[in-house]
Amino acid sequence: MPPEEQDLPRELQPNYSEDGVDLSLVRWMLSLTPAERLRVLEQHSANLEEILRRLRESGTDFVIVGELAGELNGAPVHTLELDIVHSRDTANVARLLPVLESLDAVFRIQPERRIQPNASYLSGPGHLNLITRFGPLDVLGSIGRGLAYADLLPHSAEMDIGGGIRVRVLDLETLNALKEDLGTDKDRAMLPLLRRTLEEQRRRERPVC
Repeated sequence: MPPEEQDLPRELQPNYSEDGVDLSLVRWMLSLTPAERLRVLEQHSANLEEILRRLRESGTDFVIVGELAGELNGAPVHTLELDIVHSRDTANVARLLPVLESLDAVFRIQPERRIQPNASYLSGPGHLNLITRFGPLDVLGSIGRGLAYADLLPHSAEMDIGGGIRVRVLDLETLNALKEDLGTDKDRAMLPLLRRTLEEQRRRERPVC
């Protein structure tokens, strides 16, 4: 098996509970004081914008997925995570790697070891749950049933999020279908909100007779 197809070492693999909760994110938040948690919330939007700005300026190809995709599509949700599915071709991995280095990105599962993602990890289909100096960042080789960047691209739209930053965001219909397919407690909890937002979005898009 070539290195780019190897799974992450067991100690770096994502740590999700049986109901779909990212335990590394919970533990990171618990490691902060209440004052630090408040500062994280206060700086959240600016931090997201900084990460996305660096990704776009580097020319990295990616699609925003997860809860932030729902939020950018109009669903009234809130998340501290930025989840992206990136193109795993060699040139794109070469663009992405220095961005992660500039963000001081390390694996969130064992932050004290300061293990940095490398090109081999970024070339595989797995999930890299990272923590950066601007907050959590999940870099995903694929989502759902092995859907990669090329699979998601036709189901995404380019959005202007301000500051001259334009990003591709997974559409609400595909996000809803992925949540239904995954079916964890966390995903099921979000579904009613996503469905209602999708219904309202469709209603607004119907032509007026």
